[in-house]
Amino acid sequence: MKDKNLTGFLGGDGLVHKRPGDSSDALADLVDWPASNRDGYVFTEVNTVVNAFQYAAFTTLARCAEVLHRKADARDFEARAGKLAAAMRGTLLDRAAGRFADGVGTTHSAQHATAFPVALGADAGLPDDVRRRLGATLAAGGMKMSVYGSQFLLDALFLLGRSDAAVALLTSSGTNSWLHMLDQLHATIVTEVWDPALKPNMTFSHAWASAPANAVARHLLGVRATAPGASAFLVRPRTGGLSRVHGTVPSIRGPVSVTVRHDKDAHTTRVTLPPNSRGYVEVELGASHVRDYRVSATPPDDRGRVRVTSHEDITGTVLRVGPVGSGTTVVERGRGH
Repeated sequence: MKDKNLTGFLGGDGLVHKRPGDSSDALADLVDWPASNRDGYVFTEVNTVVNAFQYAAFTTLARCAEVLHRKADARDFEARAGKLAAAMRGTLLDRAAGRFADGVGTTHSAQHATAFPVALGADAGLPDDVRRRLGATLAAGGMKMSVYGSQFLLDALFLLGRSDAAVALLTSSGTNSWLHMLDQLHATIVTEVWDPALKPNMTFSHAWASAPANAVARHLLGVRATAPGASAFLVRPRTGGLSRVHGTVPSIRGPVSVTVRHDKDAHTTRVTLPPNSRGYVEVELGASHVRDYRVSATPPDDRGRVRVTSHEDITGTVLRVGPVGSGTTVVERGRGH
């Protein structure tokens, strides 16, 4: 795995420097597919998307090294990741405009240049006001990416607190949308590109176009296993402007069920965890006060204690309930609550 990194291309600034190459070349910079869905991306020696992927590789390898008790390797990968991300934020990020440039030597900022660093975590540590501007930039751009890049755009929007924009893309019927595949192309499986006009020799079976399948589970319903064997979960629904959401996410311990209902007068989040598991439930309150809510939960121990805390993040106030055991946790507001 270490050999697959672009370590040999790292400059003294911590960034990857390499010739972009053509898409058919070895080690070429493939930002998205096809070219018509690259939003005019300008390829330079220092490519923002390539560097974002290398950052993600370093952070993932650091975690792998920790699990394998290779602490020296873990420290090395963490240091490389930190230096690379800091260089990206210092060299490629326009904080005031809320966007990353495509690379060093250009001021052009394709949608990809901002979405990929956020989706892959290179924005970690940025102040919330900067991250909100990044979210505003992406939310205003619509869907300029291909079916491949759409995964990273959806991830970035949800992570930046713009679930409203992400849901709008998931439910769009424009040409660059999944409903276009269903309603206009009459596809029964996701296609290689949004429409044959973008690539006449497109295929009608490409798994990389299936972003909604995981975005709904991971972000909209907000279910994430946080311990080996799915023994623990974090459930944080991000439902955007939807007033009714219900879904079930499978796990090896059993299904995780999530229901969210809200309008201007009431809000209910109901989460059921499978047997022999524990977890936390988080509810985005926005501007609402914690005292406006009532919480009931399966107790984590036989003394019936349930801990409720709150914290602030990019979405506003977030209520955190847990740890709770297997069973149902309900958070309610309004109509007498």
